[in-house]
Amino acid sequence: MRLERATQDLLAGCLDCLNAAYRAFLDLRDEPAVSGEATDGAVRAAVLIALREAELGLRTSRQGQPIAAGVVSTPTPEQAQILLTSEALASGDYTRLMREQAPWVEAFRGRVDGDATSAYLWLSLACGPAGFAVPERNLRSSVVATTSAVPLVSFKLAAGCTPRNRAALEALLEREPRFVEIHYVLGIIALAGEGQPNQGLFVPNLEVADTHYQAAYDWRPDWPALTQAIANLAMTAEDFGRAHEFYERTLALVPDNADAMVGGIRALTYGGRYDEAIAAANRMLTTDRSPGEALYWRAFNESLLNRDNDAWTDIEQAAVTLINADVPKLAGIVAVKRRDFEVARERLALSLGRRSTDCETRFYFQAVVSEQRDWKAAATAASESAACFDGELARLDRDIAGLRTADMPEARRNRWMARREAEVAGDTRMRATAWFNASAAYFNLSRKDDARRFAEKLVGDQAFDARAREILDRLNAP
Repeated sequence: MRLERATQDLLAGCLDCLNAAYRAFLDLRDEPAVSGEATDGAVRAAVLIALREAELGLRTSRQGQPIAAGVVSTPTPEQAQILLTSEALASGDYTRLMREQAPWVEAFRGRVDGDATSAYLWLSLACGPAGFAVPERNLRSSVVATTSAVPLVSFKLAAGCTPRNRAALEALLEREPRFVEIHYVLGIIALAGEGQPNQGLFVPNLEVADTHYQAAYDWRPDWPALTQAIANLAMTAEDFGRAHEFYERTLALVPDNADAMVGGIRALTYGGRYDEAIAAANRMLTTDRSPGEALYWRAFNESLLNRDNDAWTDIEQAAVTLINADVPKLAGIVAVKRRDFEVARERLALSLGRRSTDCETRFYFQAVVSEQRDWKAAATAASESAACFDGELARLDRDIAGLRTADMPEARRNRWMARREAEVAGDTRMRATAWFNASAAYFNLSRKDDARRFAEKLVGDQAFDARAREILDRLNAP
């Protein structure tokens, strides 16, 4: 009866179930009548625990290593294959998988019928990093049909293969409340918007994701992939204080997690805690993890604090290892503040070459060429900048209208509304500046109709009304 109970726990498939099965199988090894079966069960439970921990990003309990080293001194060929395969899968050893997985796939495929562990391992290979090389990978449900009703296998099929099956996971959790890790997967599904199509798009459901993540966190707070997921969700919700808290919890579990380090710096930056963000960047630099990111964010915060010489030094160093549109953009902005317009122009042009849709970069570029009195370039750049802001302001108006009727917590609605209204105010002022620079550039190019078109947009504008009227008067003069 004890052996049967342990076997049922193994087939139940949840991590707590597997741990219970593992302990029971170990206790039963000393019973001569069932020693062989118990040892085999312990091997299977241990490798499944190791795989589940790796799949979910849990801190490893390293159950698999004691099994391989001591629980069975001379594994059977089948046990040896299970141990080798699970070790490669749990470690993410892509090179080894590509080199050795073919015989593993064939062996597990032959044992899928009636052997839930083999079915789980076959699915792990078929849905894994080298799954494209697995025959019948697109026929997974058919391959494991005889074992798909086993909860261990149905979980893997629903959670570990794309697309994930939310309904199957919810049903499995209802049948087996011990399957708490399903909450984590359901949180991922909700945050990705899977199963919630809206006019061809997938809309994240932050409330549902947060509820599932919290249930998983109550079960396992020492779960770095989960604490990171909660932090990322908080960033999406623009709750920067909570985001920083959970990035810090992630770092307490995995001190060298570069993504959590950068996430924490970003949360501090967006939360207006600039000195703390610089201190966090300094700590990150001592780890030698993603130094380009650390230098970029230190420079970003130094620029916000008007420490422009320090920001320039850091952003130039960041450019050595970090190749994206943001680094030259920030370098260009800092160069503008230092009134080094030639360098600013070069850096901003580089940024636009990497990402042409950034309205703020276009704004600074048109400001630089206007300052240089390159009227032809200024006319084009200012016109394009203004058009970019037209699109951005229309998008923000749609966002704000949607937020007014959206089903979400009031605190988040207010936070999101305030942030977008601030963006509207900033974009409106930058567009007005671009309109004026376009009008001035076209005036200097003697393109009177274009100059008049942009000047007329500024009549009544608080900042530019007088100067716009001056241009119009000069255009209308005989």
